Amino acid sequence: MLISETTGINDMECHIKLNIDSFMTQNLKLLGKDYTLFFRKEGDDVYIKTFVDKSFEHMLVPNPDAFQQIDNYFSITEKLKFPIIFEFISSLNSIPTVMMHRPYLSDGMLNIVFSYMHRYSKNVTDAFIPVTSGSKLVADVSIHPSSGALATLLNFSKIRPLSVIRFRIHRDAHDDRKLMDNLESSGSIGRLVTDYIDKKQFRMAVISEKPLELLPGIEKIPGDGNFYWITINNPILGKVMEKAGSRGIYIDTTYFQIEKKHLVITQFIPKIRTIEYMQILFNTSIAEINRNDVAIDIATPLSEHIINFL
Repeated sequence: MLISETTGINDMECHIKLNIDSFMTQNLKLLGKDYTLFFRKEGDDVYIKTFVDKSFEHMLVPNPDAFQQIDNYFSITEKLKFPIIFEFISSLNSIPTVMMHRPYLSDGMLNIVFSYMHRYSKNVTDAFIPVTSGSKLVADVSIHPSSGALATLLNFSKIRPLSVIRFRIHRDAHDDRKLMDNLESSGSIGRLVTDYIDKKQFRMAVISEKPLELLPGIEKIPGDGNFYWITINNPILGKVMEKAGSRGIYIDTTYFQIEKKHLVITQFIPKIRTIEYMQILFNTSIAEINRNDVAIDIATPLSEHIINFL
C-alpha cells in the first residue's frame, strides 16, 4: 500500500486561528513572517517555543528569560496563558484520522491546520466547544472539503518549501518483533499522532490492508475498515525527533511502514533544514549503536511528481 493511497481518506480540512495574547506573538508580528510553534507540557503548565533567525535580533524586544541562542537562531520560549489551547490540540489528536499539520504564528495569531475524515465531523465539532464557548480565543475558522493530507502539504510547500525524506532502519532497532511481523504481514501504514517527547513512546493511527492481530499495544478503532491505534517505542527515531525539535526542525507528518525487515520512515521537513536533519539521523544512529544503520531512500523537494512514489 502506498501512502498516497491512504491520504485521500481525509476528505475534510480545518484551519483555525486563535488569539493567544503573548509577548512572543506581539514581537513576531512586527517581523511579518510566520513561525513554527512547538509545545511542551511541564506538569500543569504548557510552554510554547519558536525559532527566529539571528539576523532579526535587533528587531526583537530583549527578554533574557525567554531567549536562547542556538547556532544561527534564537529560540523564544513563553508560558502559554491559555492551556485550553493545548487541551484542544490534544483532543483533536485523539480523534481517528485527524492529521495535524505544522502549528504556526502569523500576524499575531496561532494557526492550526488539520485534515480528517468526514465521518468524524461530530467528534471534531465537539472538540471545538471548549475553545468557542464564552471566550474570544477563536478569531477565525474555515472548514471545507479537501483533496487529502498530501494536497495540504503541497499547499504549505508553496509558501514555505518542504522536502520529503524517506529512510529505513533495520527493524532490530525495535524490540517488539511480533508487532513488527503483524504490521508487515497486514500491509499496514502508520502515521505518528502524539509527540515522543511527552511519554517516550509513539502513538500511531494505522490503516491496514488486512485485519491486525490485536496484540498488546494495538487497539481497534470502532467502525468499518481496518483502523487502529498502536503504541510503539523506537529509541533511535525517538532521539532523532527530540534533537530535531530542540533545534527548531519541525517534522510535518511522519509515516511508518515495515518492508523487508526494515522500518521505513517518511517525513516532511523544511527544505532549508534537510542536510542538518540528515546529519542528526546519521549521528544519532552512530551514537546509539556505534554504526550508521540509516539508509536514505528519498531526500528531495516535495512535488506532485514525487508524491506518486510515496
